[in-house]
Amino acid sequence: MWPLVRKMWLGIALFCGACGSIGLGTGTSNDPAPSGTIVYSGTFATNSNEISGTVFVYHQSGSTYTIRLESFSASTASNLKVQGITANGETELDSSLKSSSGNQNYSVSGVASTIWSSVKIVSTAIASPNNILATALLD
Repeated sequence: MWPLVRKMWLGIALFCGACGSIGLGTGTSNDPAPSGTIVYSGTFATNSNEISGTVFVYHQSGSTYTIRLESFSASTASNLKVQGITANGETELDSSLKSSSGNQNYSVSGVASTIWSSVKIVSTAIASPNNILATALLD
């Protein structure tokens, strides 16, 4: 009987993890630095000490960019997204955080503007405009 119960709980855990019911992005990510040229960089500024790290924007080719969070740290990755904003105010990247710490790469292609203004960490659990937890202004 116990082997059946263990298999059942394992199946439920795997299903919930796969469908996103249980957040799995809380460990450390260690994506390698992408190829390409660094065209922008910035450091996260926040009203609290819960989020820190540096942002690099790599130009890959054409209209493809990689936004890299380096030495990133957040108290949690649950309900958090990374957003890349161009100079014309367009959100070109809107992705769930991979993990709460480490080095993370986020690729985006088909970008109309070549000028990036900021990268933001936002909470999906807080109503806008109070959902911006940290901003890295790019230069």
